[in-house]
This record gives sequence, C-alpha cells and structure tokens, in this order.
Amino acid sequence: MTTGLKHHSYLEEKVLIKTVLSQGKDQEELIQNSVSLYKDLLGESTMRSVRNGMICLITIVSRSAIEYGVEAEYSFAASDFFINYLEKIHHSEMMIEFYRFILEFYAELVAEARLIGANDAVSQAIRYIHAHLYEPLKVRDVAAFIHMNPQAFSRLFSSETGQSPSAYIEMKKMEEAKVFLYQHDMSISQVAEVLGYCSSQQFSLRFKKTFQVTPREWRTVYIKNEPFAIR
Repeated sequence: MTTGLKHHSYLEEKVLIKTVLSQGKDQEELIQNSVSLYKDLLGESTMRSVRNGMICLITIVSRSAIEYGVEAEYSFAASDFFINYLEKIHHSEMMIEFYRFILEFYAELVAEARLIGANDAVSQAIRYIHAHLYEPLKVRDVAAFIHMNPQAFSRLFSSETGQSPSAYIEMKKMEEAKVFLYQHDMSISQVAEVLGYCSSQQFSLRFKKTFQVTPREWRTVYIKNEPFAIR
C-alpha cells in the first residue's frame, strides 16, 4: 500500500541503532545522524513526523537492546514509559532531544548487560542487587548470597566492574531515586523509605553527595531545565 509518505529502510535504521547501542567510536556522529532520521518523514507536518518516527525508534531500539542482552521485561517497560511520555512533548526541538536521550539510555543498558555477562559470580551479584534495591542492602548481604566473604567479593567485583560493590549499590539507588522523584506524587520521605534509607535526611545527604544538589532542588530546578534527566 502506498501512503505518499516516505520512510527510511529498516536496514538503515538497524545499522544506525546497532552502532549506537554498541557504543562504537563514531557513536556521537551516528547519534547526530539518527536525530535527523525522521525529519519530514512519516507525517504531513514536522511535529507529526517526529512523533511518529519516535514511536518507530522506540520499537526498534527496545528490541535491538534485547538482542544485546538487556532483560526483555525492563526494555519493554522503558519503551512503554517513553511512548507515554511523548504525549507531554509539544515542541519538535524537545522531541529531537528526547530522541537522543532514548538512544543514550539504551546504550547504557546495553553496556550494563555486557558487564553482567562478564563473570558468573558478578552477574549473580548484580542481579541480586537489582532485585533487592528497595531494601537497606549491604555488601555483606550480596557476598553471602553468592557464598563469598565480603573482602574477596569486593575485590572480584571491583576488578570486573571498575567500582566497589558499595559504590555500585549507591549508584543504582540514586538512579532509581531520580525516577521516583520524577513522579511528583511521591514525597522525598516516601522515596527515601522505598529505597531502604533509614531517614529522609540520610537519603538527602547521599543524593547531594552524588548529584551536588538536594532531592528537592533536583525536582524543582533540574527537571525543569533537563526534562529527560531521569537516568
């Protein structure tokens, strides 16, 4: 069927997305190319074209990420969020920035999926951390799960990932905190409780140490200026 609307080939899209997800040396140039992939395509107006193109992108990139080892459930959940978020964007320039954000977001997921597959013990540890992120998780808890003493586990984890297990746990909690803070119906105290912190004060101190701003400042200022900064 002919609609009168143009579309890039599936192969062209796959080549761009594969290179971006694999974080090749020309990633930035390819992100720039992919940003303009759907301009004046798939719709009668630029805004409609970009919106429709974004849906195509999300569909393809989420499935491509799964091919690279990202968990299917998480990849699809992220794609659902992105598609729903499109309805909140009403300017083509912001759409383009959102396009870039999605590619970078999935590239990070792919990089982490490769890390998980690097070592069986480390893989088990990372999966355990993800599954227990909403608890007051300690390194000794993770070490016990994979039947190692904490010191040996910390050395192994650090050698495989480049960071200590405690730093990794903190990083993942902080990333999750951003997502929760983005949902304005949750108070800072509720976010702290959900993530297993003993108090909102402790959570706020950790958050500021990581991002140089308090959770309240990030919610009221940073989200306004960087609407896609939820990683």
